[in-house]
Amino acid sequence: MKFWTEGDQVEEYRVSYFREDPELNDLFARWHMHWPSWFNPTKYGQPEWNHRGEIFYYFHQQILARYVLERYANCLPTVETLEWTKPIRAGYNPNLIDMKGNYMFTRPDHVNIKDFFPYGVSTTGKIERWLIDSTDSKAYVAFVSGATGNILTTMRDPVFYQFLQRMNKFVHRYKTSLPPYSIKELGCHGVKINSIEVGKLTTFFEPFEYDASYGLGIGPREDKEKLHYVASGVRLNREPFTMKFKITSDETAEVMVRVFIGPKYDSEGQKMTLEQSRLAYFEIDRFPVEREFPKGNRRKSSQNAKIYQKLSIEY
Repeated sequence: MKFWTEGDQVEEYRVSYFREDPELNDLFARWHMHWPSWFNPTKYGQPEWNHRGEIFYYFHQQILARYVLERYANCLPTVETLEWTKPIRAGYNPNLIDMKGNYMFTRPDHVNIKDFFPYGVSTTGKIERWLIDSTDSKAYVAFVSGATGNILTTMRDPVFYQFLQRMNKFVHRYKTSLPPYSIKELGCHGVKINSIEVGKLTTFFEPFEYDASYGLGIGPREDKEKLHYVASGVRLNREPFTMKFKITSDETAEVMVRVFIGPKYDSEGQKMTLEQSRLAYFEIDRFPVEREFPKGNRRKSSQNAKIYQKLSIEY
């Protein structure tokens, strides 16, 4: 696989296997088809989407957290924040052709966004300033181009994660203005997790094949349905592992257990505090537990994690 960047920026492509993973990009596209940003439930006579902004933020924050974990594992620092007035260090050539037959935009190294999109930078900057000054904002607007402007290829470009880092800072700036939760609001009276045992987590690269039939612009839909095109590549995978929880409860209660994985050390091997690492914690499972007895054990296999089930979307 060829990339645009050479020389001093080549280290960014140590994690290209993550960004270029077809199934990960497919997950991202399916999520946005399931939760389209342009959809207005009221206009189309549909029920209002509860917590729409919260769901949008958490999904993208988790993508960034997972990417940061992969960077730390490859001795790369956390993601830089995208700045409208500073050059983007790493260029990107998607080596892709869009549905109209045009090659996607190639960005050289050290590009200033304002040199390419001066009006867009000015407009976006004004909107961001309005969001910062508002504590009741319900929108976030930005402009993108090339691979980043298409939900099918957004995750391939390194600058997308810099944009997510920028978005995160806006959200957390707002959240720090809110009063903290109380122990009563977050606590689960009478329920306690006494111990957790996690089996060995082993990751590896493996060859795999995926259906690329719909990526070919060949005639009408009827002709495509007769075609089955398979592409091959290499992806990151893991061996199955188990987690064992020892839970005690003073009374009958139904609780939701959420499991996260996060970094203990940064890219330079320095131990991190929880405050430093918490935004890089990635949720790997969640499941309800009903405690009808004072004591009990819960054994959970990674194979049964349902948090990232494949969305069913009709194209």
